[in-house]
Amino acid sequence: YWLLWIAFTNIYGFFMWCLFVVGHDCGHGSFSEYPLLNAVCGHLCHTPIAVPFYAWAYSHKQHHKYHNHHEKDLSHSWFTAEEWASDTAYPSLRQSRFFLLIQPFIGYFYYLYLGIPDGSHVWPLSKLYQREEKTEIRRKHEIESAISTTSLVLFFAVFGNAIGAYYFLVAYVPCWLMFSFWLFMVTYMQHHNEVSKHGSIIYDDKDFNFLQAALQTIDRKFGKLFGVSLFDIDVLHHNITDGHVVHHIYFTKIPHYHLADATNAVAPYLRQRGVYNFTDLSQKLIFSYFINMFLQTHFVGTFLRKDNKYKISSKRDMSEE
Repeated sequence: YWLLWIAFTNIYGFFMWCLFVVGHDCGHGSFSEYPLLNAVCGHLCHTPIAVPFYAWAYSHKQHHKYHNHHEKDLSHSWFTAEEWASDTAYPSLRQSRFFLLIQPFIGYFYYLYLGIPDGSHVWPLSKLYQREEKTEIRRKHEIESAISTTSLVLFFAVFGNAIGAYYFLVAYVPCWLMFSFWLFMVTYMQHHNEVSKHGSIIYDDKDFNFLQAALQTIDRKFGKLFGVSLFDIDVLHHNITDGHVVHHIYFTKIPHYHLADATNAVAPYLRQRGVYNFTDLSQKLIFSYFINMFLQTHFVGTFLRKDNKYKISSKRDMSEE
């Protein structure tokens, strides 16, 4: 019984993560050229996995506009080594390995629902939208947030009543925790560099360049489970791991179903110029590799002051897309 429950939890949690990736594209507007279809499909994908679609899409866009920015990148917070060693940087995490180990499971809950650190994603009047200086834009996001929160309340009122509290706690919640683990693990490894002698490079307003920061993203090949093509993890979760560099460069343009082709076209060009980060994890125990990496690198980044080498050829600033 327990072995079946563990298998169910892991498999279902993984496919909740796969479903999230489809909704992720809807949030970028890349899933379809029709905004209404993106909104509908985004809610259909994200509401059953307890993600408030509009609010998440808003904060995730800030992450893409300011990836690896010390202060403006939303999602995983960035700290310098000095800040991480201080009392202001998550003292409970720094002082307890237990809290570090459980964070991948519970971190997404307190990020979305408790608003740590960017603001609640379910309360429309949270600090999440206070960065918007124009009142009409802020009000638009607050109304959209209310729509997504309402959809969550209605869905889980019906769903919870249908399956009951017991099955919600022993079936749904453990699967959601595994989904949270996959999201945390993949996102963390996409943006933290454990092999570079400089570690993860971060920026501030003095030297931030959209393309240069995008090229700090890392493609990771997870490979095939048991060597079986049917269980190709990268394919199953829509190439979000081994096509993430291209995704960050063209985050509003390329949907998940074109990421592999786009990566095959762009990666050789980047590799030739020495600016393509790639790690093959297919021969490693991925969970163990991630845990060891997380315990060593935490959320620490390094300022590397130098001239911006990677200039955007277009006159259009890609961060505004």
